[in-house]
Amino acid sequence: MLKGKRFLLLVVFSLLMLISITAWAVVGSQYSITVVAGLGGKITPTAVTVNSGTNKTFTIKPLKGYHLSEMKIDGETIFEDRKDASIPNDGSQPPIPSDASLIRSGTTKVYKYYFTGISQDHSLEAIFEPDTFLLQISKVGTGFGKVASVPEGVDCGDDCVGIFSYNSPVILVVEEDEGSTFDGWSGKCKGRNRTCTVKMTKTSAATAKFARVYELSVDVAGNGTVKSSPGGIICGDDCNDLYKEGTIVKLKAIASEGSKSSGWVGCTTSSGASCTVVMDGTKNVTATFGPKGLPDIPRYTGLAFDNLPESKILDIPSVIPKRKSTAGHCYLESFAVQMAYIDPSVTMEEVLTFAGLGAAVSYDSFNKGYTSFPQKDWTWPLQTRAYENYGVRFVLGFSPGMSNEYHKGAYAMLNHANGEEALKNLKAVINSGRSVQVHLDLAYLADQPAMPGVSHFIIISGYDADAVYWTDPEPDYIDFPIDPSEYVNVRIPLGKFMEAWEKAGQVGKGSFVCTGPYWMLFLEEKDYSQLHKKSVAEILAMQKALSANNASVIEKYLNTNISNTQWYKLWIAKHLFAAYLIDNNFVAAGNMYESLADDYWNCRELTLNEQRIKLDTVIKQKEIEVRSLY
Repeated sequence: MLKGKRFLLLVVFSLLMLISITAWAVVGSQYSITVVAGLGGKITPTAVTVNSGTNKTFTIKPLKGYHLSEMKIDGETIFEDRKDASIPNDGSQPPIPSDASLIRSGTTKVYKYYFTGISQDHSLEAIFEPDTFLLQISKVGTGFGKVASVPEGVDCGDDCVGIFSYNSPVILVVEEDEGSTFDGWSGKCKGRNRTCTVKMTKTSAATAKFARVYELSVDVAGNGTVKSSPGGIICGDDCNDLYKEGTIVKLKAIASEGSKSSGWVGCTTSSGASCTVVMDGTKNVTATFGPKGLPDIPRYTGLAFDNLPESKILDIPSVIPKRKSTAGHCYLESFAVQMAYIDPSVTMEEVLTFAGLGAAVSYDSFNKGYTSFPQKDWTWPLQTRAYENYGVRFVLGFSPGMSNEYHKGAYAMLNHANGEEALKNLKAVINSGRSVQVHLDLAYLADQPAMPGVSHFIIISGYDADAVYWTDPEPDYIDFPIDPSEYVNVRIPLGKFMEAWEKAGQVGKGSFVCTGPYWMLFLEEKDYSQLHKKSVAEILAMQKALSANNASVIEKYLNTNISNTQWYKLWIAKHLFAAYLIDNNFVAAGNMYESLADDYWNCRELTLNEQRIKLDTVIKQKEIEVRSLY
């Protein structure tokens, strides 16, 4: 009995020991999982110990601006998202892991790794790298330049794309080429500063605009300064600057004490002390100042007076411009003849257009077109504008008593105290190969006595002991050829000429229409190669500027008495400008100006009220529309 009890106790003890050993064995099968997360992200949970056969999930999460670039399990790479340095990488387009247990969380940059049935120790290692983004630079505009970056990456120039890390500040620096200027940013960069900082939090783009620039230089003759708007020039001291293509620069002449502004050379348009320059090329402008009361013009020294021949008649130009019904513009008619000795292609249409007649609604370009005659002189500003646009320099000869207005714009002067000196100067100019424009009172050339006061400008093309020779534009009021001797080198007896030349000083005495006795003008240039003639584009720009207020001029005069308007002068200006436009291939504009010329001409036959209606409802609209055709 006792033995049986001992045996039972032994069996129970053995079973208990077996159970204890088994339980110890089961509890003792645990495994470690180590975690290593590089800079730029984290893995959760961190290192753990798990029982054999269990499952465990780890979350791999990059910090903002980073992405998972490599994942290792037990030292072996199962995922790698690295791209060439020339390709941006923000982790949004990763490759497929080689281990299916690594799963991306949707379209995020977060991953999970799933361990199942763990039966050994494991390790996880995640390597993170900063996101990189593309920075695209574009260049636009008429100018040229480059954009470079700090740090390096963009050198645009040629390489206009850079790759930069998340949150890195990229400084863009602009450098324009010679002849260009930086004209501002758009896109990620704004404003006109030549440097711009872009913080790279995503793919970005910036556009740099470059504009072509031209130099405007100013020369000052006399005592005064010139200021520009927009700024850049204060001449005296700072006499040149660069301006963007198309900029309209306004120059203002400021005379010193005791001086006055006396003219401009090189302006697109000018009036008094103001000059406007359209910057469509390199430009040079000269502002002239003279003392109040007397002209400040250098004396001309380019003539020889010794051994003047007894007779000298200039060769006839190959072409003499036709008059083209330009009555009232004898100062321009004679200038056209004078130019024919230099440029055989000159036409009357071109000369009047270069003078500024044509597009402006008032025939004198000073908004006095609907009166019977301007109250102030308007010929000299038109004449000097023509000289400027042909790029010629003129020399004035005069005696005491000449109006200071007729000094404006002169390159140099000749003084003569009396008729004898004046004639000697005239002969010396002709002997040098130049024709001479003079101002006469035609009443003293007539075979029959006439009322004095007939102002007229003519060209003297020769002389001998007893006469001078007059060349006029070719008449256009006859339909058959005329003998050139009727208008070329026409002989004027010297006595009559000298009287008419002297008495012209009395025409308009008391107003600045007076040129004084023995007034003469000749050009410094002798042949075509010396001209600096403005282009068609520059002339049309001037015409558009002069006609900018046509509609307001018409409206201003609608309710005034316009019954004495010289409609034929408006017709002349529009008609000749139309011919100039058509000759230069602006046919639509030319045809409309021809139509306008007819409209003005037809106003002669209308009542005052009908004239006003036609001006307001027909002519005004055409004047506005035609400016868009050239």
